[in-house]
Amino acid sequence: MFRFDINTAKMIFLFDGAEEVFDFKKSGERKTNDSGIPQFKINAIARTPGDRASQSIAVKVYSRKNPADDISLYAQIKFEGLAALVYEMNGKTGVSFSADSVARAQAAK
Repeated sequence: MFRFDINTAKMIFLFDGAEEVFDFKKSGERKTNDSGIPQFKINAIARTPGDRASQSIAVKVYSRKNPADDISLYAQIKFEGLAALVYEMNGKTGVSFSADSVARAQAAK
C-alpha cells in the first residue's frame, strides 16, 4: 500500500453527509481505532479551481462523534492530513482516502 499526502490548499470540499463505518469481517462491529474512537466515512464533493467538473469522494476519518452533528449539508469543509492510499487486492488496484480530521471551513476574510 502506498500513501500519498494531498495538498488541499487550493481545493474546495463540500460536505455531503457522514456515516459510521462497520467492520463486516468482525460480525458487523463498529470500526474503531486502538483508542476506541469510531471511524466515519465522509462523503464530499471535491473541486480544484479551474477544473471543469467536481468529483464525489469518500474520506475515512476517526472522530469521537458523527461529523454530521456539527456540519450542515453542503457546507464548505476542510480536511487535515488528507491522504490517498493506493492498494492492490485480488489483482485489482484501487484508491481510498483518509484524513486526520474534518471540520467546517472558516469563512474567507
